[in-house]
Order: sequence, then C-alpha cells, then structure tokens
Amino acid sequence: MKIIRFHALPSAALPVPPFSLHADSSLLLPGRPLFMPEEQAAWVARPHVAVRIGRLGKNIALRFLPRYRDAISLALHITSADASSVAPALVALRDLSDASIVLGSWSDSLPSSIVIADTPADLSPILSVVDPLIAAISERTTLKTGDIFLFPIPDRSIPLAPGHIEIPPAISRRVYTSAAADD
Repeated sequence: MKIIRFHALPSAALPVPPFSLHADSSLLLPGRPLFMPEEQAAWVARPHVAVRIGRLGKNIALRFLPRYRDAISLALHITSADASSVAPALVALRDLSDASIVLGSWSDSLPSSIVIADTPADLSPILSVVDPLIAAISERTTLKTGDIFLFPIPDRSIPLAPGHIEIPPAISRRVYTSAAADD
C-alpha cells in the first residue's frame, strides 16, 4: 500500500504539485489515541481530503477513474508547527514517522463544505482536482487496492494539545502527550 500526500493543489505553473510518499505504518488505526511526540515543542494537524483506491490499475484514463476510487474521508497529517525548527537532516524522516496520519471514517462522499476549528472550509476546489491528479500519478506507477491519496485543505491547521480533535463528519480522536501516557 502506498500513501501519497500532495503538498499543495495544482496550479497552471505546476499541474502536478510536489508530493511525499508515506509508509503504511504512518497511519494511525481507528480507535487508537494520538500521542504527540515530545521532541518538538509545538505540533499541528494539517487537514486533508483522503481518497482510497479500490482496484488495481496503471495509466488510468480520466473518464474511467471514478471506477477506481473506492471511498473518501478526511485525514490529518501531524507535523511540527514550525518547519524551520526541524533539523535539515530530519526533514525527510518526518514523513516516515509512525502514526503521523490520522484517518477518518471512510464513506462514499463528503459534503462540499466542512467546519475546521470554527472556520468553514470549501472542499469543492479540492474535489475537482482529485481525479486528474490520481490519473497523472497512475501514468508512472501502478495503483493498488488500498493505496491512499491525501489532498491538502489549503490554509488550515489545527494546533495540537491534549484533549480531543473533532471534525465532523469523519474525524473524532483523543490526543495525549507521551508524558500523560506514563501516568
């Protein structure tokens, strides 16, 4: 299984934006709490739209792509609040962190708008680029059942603190610090 996380949405200058590959162990399984790492002072959760692939395919034509999308959800990518504070040697390793992606409940569709940290977020621009970006990636690599694509929700981040993260309709998760787990 591959997890492909886009860093931005496409633009005229950059039709396929930069992306990162994540290990399957970076997924935090449903029902498990999120433990914030302690080596960094401030952590944020960056929301994404997640799309799961439901069948094997390569070089998929855009018109056939809806047959390959199995489900959709919301996801959170956990990262340091200040990327400049991460040592340059560790930047590449950050995307390989275990439990750095919190996946919401899968469904057949998402609403065109959601509320993140009391601010509405329009998902329409994101949902309109899902198929073209997946088709572009499928030109170079085989998509397998269970592969996940993450598309960022621009200009949104949620500061992480011990407590609870709630983003209806898909995400509800407890957040702890490692020190709290030792008590």
